[in-house]
Amino acid sequence: MRTFIILLLSCSSLLAAGQDNLKNDDLFYSFSIGAGIGKLPGLEIGEMGIGGMIDFNLKKNKSLATIGYRGIGELQIIGSSSPPITMTSIDILYGRVLSDRKINVSLHTGIGLVWNLDRGNFLYAEPGLFGRVHYEKLRSFTVGLPISSKALISLSEHSALGLEGYVNLNSENICFGLNVCASFENYKFGKKKRVKIE
Repeated sequence: MRTFIILLLSCSSLLAAGQDNLKNDDLFYSFSIGAGIGKLPGLEIGEMGIGGMIDFNLKKNKSLATIGYRGIGELQIIGSSSPPITMTSIDILYGRVLSDRKINVSLHTGIGLVWNLDRGNFLYAEPGLFGRVHYEKLRSFTVGLPISSKALISLSEHSALGLEGYVNLNSENICFGLNVCASFENYKFGKKKRVKIE
């Protein structure tokens, strides 16, 4: 919880630092959630994993500050290996809205805290057709450079649907993926001003 609060404050600071002096009424927030496919270095050639993301965004004018979570996991259907290969990242991103008409296009980059889980040496295999094959767990942590681009089609004032493409560059590996995402947006901070009727 403390880590989340620190990241959120950092995200807010990035937004404030990159903005002109605008009124508080111009600050909007939104949420995005999505799922799709992704690629990890540990997967076989041509094999894709399943991915997911969730973002909290702050927007002023055309600038965006984002704190988000992204993950890719190995998809195993028949038979399985333990542990499954996974990558998770907590990202702090800063970017710009390139187009905010009917199709909203944005581009972000920043810093990400990346956790990887891979398979090491073979340990043992369970008997049977669907027996699991067990390997050593190789865990690692690094700092990465996440890059995210979204193209969203507005469905209403507060909702949009579209695609997100992302890549995470780090010392351990390079991960990338494509998500179908929904965005709930254009919620304004601050109270609405009341108009006094005489």
